[in-house]
Amino acid sequence: MAEYSALPLFTDSWVADTAHLARAERGLYLDLLVLMWRSPDCRVPRDMDWIGRKLRVSEDEKIMLESLLSEFCQTDGNFYFQKRLKKEFMFVRNKRKKQSVAAKSRWDKEKDPSKRNAGRHSIRNAPSPSPTYTPLPPTGGSLETVVLECGRRAGINLTSPGHITKAMDIVRDWIDVGADPDRDIYPVIAERVARTSDTIASLKYFDAAVRQKVAKASTSPSGYQVATKDPATSPKFSVTWTAEQQKIYFDRISREEWESLIWRFREYGRWETQLHGHRLPGEDGCAAPEDLLRKYGYLAKEAVA
Repeated sequence: MAEYSALPLFTDSWVADTAHLARAERGLYLDLLVLMWRSPDCRVPRDMDWIGRKLRVSEDEKIMLESLLSEFCQTDGNFYFQKRLKKEFMFVRNKRKKQSVAAKSRWDKEKDPSKRNAGRHSIRNAPSPSPTYTPLPPTGGSLETVVLECGRRAGINLTSPGHITKAMDIVRDWIDVGADPDRDIYPVIAERVARTSDTIASLKYFDAAVRQKVAKASTSPSGYQVATKDPATSPKFSVTWTAEQQKIYFDRISREEWESLIWRFREYGRWETQLHGHRLPGEDGCAAPEDLLRKYGYLAKEAVA
């Protein structure tokens, strides 16, 4: 497995340096660069048989391979490497190392210092700690702060730069759809953590639940939102739906459309027709067909006689 999965490729340099090569030569050269990038320290042994087996070249292609190594690569006597590729490899390695150190530093700053020395207790008489949650003092509302707090509450170790970036994307999407950390995100995490004994590896585990909570909060207390136009701009077109008009509208939604809506709500927490006024799946009075609600787990299954 490669130490770094993404290989930077600057197209201007690639075209300028390989314009004189035939298409087959360019393909073999790219395979060679990928092999170097995926090898330890971005280099390959100075062994033509080893390189040939890795690249699966034929006897005729070995002459082409030797020419490419001679033209584009350097050697220290034991290994082949490509100077520009090695430079990019070291840049990525140093950048990852700095990000890791910065992330660890942020975590260390947020940890409370130990008030007692646990070393004085023997193994047998040390008190059994009670798992209690102590909320952190408010430290600001930045996205990074919210992400780290989500990870802490969910028991997810967000030390890897890649994990932090993915977590920030997830939380940013939650906030974009109207989620509030204190009102929506943190309560959902606490509820789901209490309900599962599984190890949670990503904030994606809470995605559907957070979106459902935001969708439910956006409905009116009665479960209906009145479909109206702004009287300031269209005073003659203010509309209020009666229960009969709502029923007529819902009856026009096909069974396939209902099933698609319920599936999207379960997977993504989105309920497109809530703007037209009916309750969400799992709530009393939802206008979706009962058998579909039961199929997707929003109603208890009927007892078999």
